[in-house]
Amino acid sequence: MIRPTILLGLLLPFAAASSARAQSFVDVNGLHALNQRPPTDPRLFDVTFATAAIDPKSPFPPSTSAIEQPEARARILLPASYDDGQELAYPVLYLLHGGTGSYVDWTEDGGADVLAADLDLIVVMPEGGGKGWYTDWFVREADDTPRYETFHIHQLVRWIDVNLRTHGTREGRAIAGLSMGGFGALSTPRATPTSSSRPRPSRAAST
Repeated sequence: MIRPTILLGLLLPFAAASSARAQSFVDVNGLHALNQRPPTDPRLFDVTFATAAIDPKSPFPPSTSAIEQPEARARILLPASYDDGQELAYPVLYLLHGGTGSYVDWTEDGGADVLAADLDLIVVMPEGGGKGWYTDWFVREADDTPRYETFHIHQLVRWIDVNLRTHGTREGRAIAGLSMGGFGALSTPRATPTSSSRPRPSRAAST
């Protein structure tokens, strides 16, 4: 039988390491990492963000809102070689989910983690809202208009380039999507910014 004190001793270092990693992320263009889900796969983790683009009322922390998803989330898959000590930079593939879906679909149903297992590639799977259409909505009567295009193009891409070891150029990015995500993939690449100079993330943020 495992004593409660021993079990607590085993859990605390893991929780501390996860918290330290999330806290080491750098805020970018109004995008703030709130927390990170401990990974079941060492290469795979989820980040929940606060951003006024999705919840304009009070982004730090997000307020209770009438919009369908007041928080912005993304699942990130790192290549197996990411932490081998070589400090290599990687291209990034953005995968956009379909309508009524979510950011977990590409791994839960699509096997993206298995298909990319041997690729030197960072895969980013962002939340697009059940009916977000990867656009900045215009609703004249509403104050809580979600701006998914702003979140993805003007915040998340730059956040990824600052906090992870990426090429940071258009040539180093690709995008694909399913159904509604296909619309987003066809609509957004031309607007994707080029990240010029960026600080190198700390080791805590890249492990």
